[in-house]
Amino acid sequence: MILSLDTAFSERQTADYSVAVVLGQHEQGVLILDVVRGHYAYPELRGIAIELAARWKPAAVLVENKASGQSLTQSLQRETTLPIVPVNVDGDKVSRAHTITPYWESQRVFAPEGAPWLGDFEDELYVFPKAPHDDQVDAFTQGVRYLQANSIEAIKAWVAGLAKMPGQPQPAATPRASPFARRPGLTITELPTWR
Repeated sequence: MILSLDTAFSERQTADYSVAVVLGQHEQGVLILDVVRGHYAYPELRGIAIELAARWKPAAVLVENKASGQSLTQSLQRETTLPIVPVNVDGDKVSRAHTITPYWESQRVFAPEGAPWLGDFEDELYVFPKAPHDDQVDAFTQGVRYLQANSIEAIKAWVAGLAKMPGQPQPAATPRASPFARRPGLTITELPTWR
């Protein structure tokens, strides 16, 4: 389980969005568990990151290591115990997105059926790179690339963290996929059942 952040510190409606994407990995691929997107001032964005981390207990909190993300990284590293991972970007956005295309095309990406953020998320993904905004694509790509490179370590850390928390629900082995996908590449699924 990871939290991937693409940050922009502006409340202006014409500015880029700040996006947080929560991703989990299971044997069939990646499950997008939550997406938060908006125009936030720094204090609000910091609060959202802390709140999402408290809710999802990620093994890593990825923050793009650029101007707006550097402040958030430094603040969260100094003032919290969150597992912050600054991510240096390599190449342009389209090149980075292409690195996860085989994963996407093999339908190894899942999303929860009926999630309130799903329509906007899909719209941005399918129009990329021609969409007016690509912040959800950036956070998603950053997260999937990290999971691909660190899957075993991330899973072990997340499981170890859950084991230390009494009464914490444990995820079922595999989410049940719907009999159809709304569009190729993204399988709409029910969230895993917690027992």
